[in-house]
Formats: sequence, C-alpha cells, structure tokens
Amino acid sequence: MEDAIKYENLSQEIKKQISLLHEKLGSLKESQTYEESTAAWFKDYFNRWLNERFSSGAGSDSDMRNHYRLNVEIPITVIETLVDGEDCGELGENITGRIVNISRGGLYFRSSVPFNVSSIIKVTIDFSRIDRQLNDVEALAMAVRCDMLPGNYGIGIMFSSIYDTGKRCIDTFILKNISDLIYGE
Repeated sequence: MEDAIKYENLSQEIKKQISLLHEKLGSLKESQTYEESTAAWFKDYFNRWLNERFSSGAGSDSDMRNHYRLNVEIPITVIETLVDGEDCGELGENITGRIVNISRGGLYFRSSVPFNVSSIIKVTIDFSRIDRQLNDVEALAMAVRCDMLPGNYGIGIMFSSIYDTGKRCIDTFILKNISDLIYGE
C-alpha cells in the first residue's frame, strides 16, 4: 500500500505486539526503528493476529488458514476456465456470483454453476462497484472446494496468479473494512 501505517495511530493491543517485536528485533539489529518494526509486524504477524482473535470456531479449517477472511458481499465474474479438474471444458459464457468472504490468499463465492476441485479459473473481482477508489482485480485461481448449497454452490478458490496492483487492492479493501480492529479503542 502506498501510505505507511503510522504506529502512533494504532490500537493499544497492536502497539503492544509491535513493541514486543521491536524489542526482539532490536536485540538482533542495532538500529531498528519503530517504523521498521511496524512494517515487519504487519508483513509477518498481522494475519496470524487477526486469525487468533477474530476467526470463529476452534478446530475449524480457519485454524489452518494463513490469512484472515473478511465476510463481504462483492460481485465476482468467472471469465474463463483454463483447466477443468476433469475434462478441460470451456465456459460458454461468463459466470457471475457473489463473494461471501475474501482474504489475501483466496475467497469463497456462491455460484449457480459448480466447479471441479483443481480447476484453474480466471476471475474478475468487481471492487469498483462497492468502492470507487478501488480497481477491479483480475486473477487466476484454483478451485479448492465446491459445496452444494440450497439453490447454488459454494466455491472456494486459492489465488495462483495475481498482479501486485491486484494484491494491493485486496489488501487495501481488507484494511479499510477492518480498520476499527486496527485503530479502534
């Protein structure tokens, strides 16, 4: 993201975590600044911190995830199936759906069409419909889950190829929507 996160604006709980990391890093490196410690904490520890505090259900598959999942409702379009998990079929037309939750590593969406696990699909996430400051994101992803739901399917995908600008857009969206957890008190 373009703007650095300011340590002094963070919640007390996060400041405490960064201070602990700062002490640890300071003992390893002579001139560690709080800005460097803050950047390191957000890069290496933030997702774990979010998962420990805000993911529901001990023993669930959320414990296995590397990234915090944000519950949302965002339009998504599957543009193309590049590799179908079974028969390498092609989509006749774009398939639209609604994202249920999203993280830096993937998302879960509702679709009227099932996708085979291990299918490689090309998707567009329509961020601009809900936040004019964000761009749409195009990504390649692998279907890792397909659940039959009442009236549709739940598709879990893991991003396999996404441009840095797309990653920053997803990060910005998630940070904007959980800012009260980071800055609130």
